[in-house]
Amino acid sequence: MKKVLLVFVLATFMAFLSGYARADESDVLVKNGMKALNAHNYIEAFKDFKKACEMGNGDGCSNFGFSYVRGLGIERNYKMAAKLFNKACKLGSATGCDNLGYSYTVGAGVRRNMKIADRLYKKACEMGDSSGCFNLGLLYDKGSGVKQDHRIAAKLFNKACKLGSATGCDNLGLLYDKGSGVKQNHKIAAKLYKKACKLGSALGCDNLGLLYDKGSGVKQDHRIANKLYEKACEMGEGEGCNNLGVAYDEGLGVKQDHRIANKLYEKACEMGYSLGCSNLGYSYDKGSGVKQNHKIAVKLYKKACEMGDSEGCDNLGVSYDKGLGVPMNKFKAYKYLIKAAKMGSVGAQRNLDILCKQSPWACK
Repeated sequence: MKKVLLVFVLATFMAFLSGYARADESDVLVKNGMKALNAHNYIEAFKDFKKACEMGNGDGCSNFGFSYVRGLGIERNYKMAAKLFNKACKLGSATGCDNLGYSYTVGAGVRRNMKIADRLYKKACEMGDSSGCFNLGLLYDKGSGVKQDHRIAAKLFNKACKLGSATGCDNLGLLYDKGSGVKQNHKIAAKLYKKACKLGSALGCDNLGLLYDKGSGVKQDHRIANKLYEKACEMGEGEGCNNLGVAYDEGLGVKQDHRIANKLYEKACEMGYSLGCSNLGYSYDKGSGVKQNHKIAVKLYKKACEMGDSEGCDNLGVSYDKGLGVPMNKFKAYKYLIKAAKMGSVGAQRNLDILCKQSPWACK
């Protein structure tokens, strides 16, 4: 299960007309800018946001800054973006405060300063911005710039979730899943993942699928799990593609089909999910659903290992130890096995013990 990361966000606008009330001209510009942006007409969107900002519209300034961050209709410029987020925040834009907080979190256009980021997220959250609450919760969850406190993180994720943040619901679900900052409760975790999934979180769908796979907090049902993995995969979540691949590999809730499994592993790998690369490499190593090819397996293990996957490092070490797809090299075998073991791989530690017993000179 994974947690989501912080991102820059756009300030959206909805004009509600009532009686003789009329949307401000600058608000109309923000709304038009959003329409242009969604239509990929970036230059028009940039112009509308710029004009709205010049008229003193905070959300216009925030979106103007967002254009500079993404290089939409203008050359990318993080310093200019940060200045605009600052102006937006001072004008009362919660999204502007949130985005300026993120700028300080990653050091984009400003010097990295977690304490300032903390204050800005808090301000955005107090103004009712779900992203601000979520990002502040993430700081407390990780202990970044503040003292780590999972209970405070849980409260902030809960507030974000109630404000409609899919990521807030998903991360609160993770805390209940692990019993971190809250009493462990898989049923509550399942409800939160379900809400996150409905709100459009691919990770929420994937995490809910994992609970159905294990029968944790819900009745075990591999078919429902697979539907959720498929949904997550279609939404661009590599872990969902990989988990669905495992289901086809093992015949869980679907008819066993190694070829389909490999296609899903490949998709997961292309999406940057390291375990997908490792699993596809293993298929090539064993000739499962594909023609056996140790050289391709090694390339995939190496890619997975470089992405931080312990299984990829372990399998790469074994390949060097046995000379499968690469010339036998006990020193390189040790290098990758020790790396995998340090990542917490029990299998790698076992393989490392065998290597050092058979070839002690390679482990010095």
